[in-house]
Amino acid sequence: MKSTESLPQSLRYFGSFDSKHLPLVPQDPISKAEAEHRKAYYTAYYDENRRLGRFQKYLDGKPAWKVEYVYWGNGKTKTRLTTGADGFQQIEEFDRQGRRSLKQIN
Repeated sequence: MKSTESLPQSLRYFGSFDSKHLPLVPQDPISKAEAEHRKAYYTAYYDENRRLGRFQKYLDGKPAWKVEYVYWGNGKTKTRLTTGADGFQQIEEFDRQGRRSLKQIN
């Protein structure tokens, strides 16, 4: 999976998210200053096409989990990698229509 670290990105802060969609939908935008005063907050990194590349939860200022996305040329999700603070990973792959084709837990 291509790391989102190499993508040009835009970082934003959020107070919550909607998990009913693929990819996740960040909600309740907040400032960095407000995020730093919260027990829990989320960061979202967007690629040059304004697609969510990485979404991460912070708890007490420390990473709790993150979700990284790779997209097909048509904009549908190709891969979703979820990583817990303990290193536990779940990889999901999707076909060009956005239907899940593989789920792997490491």
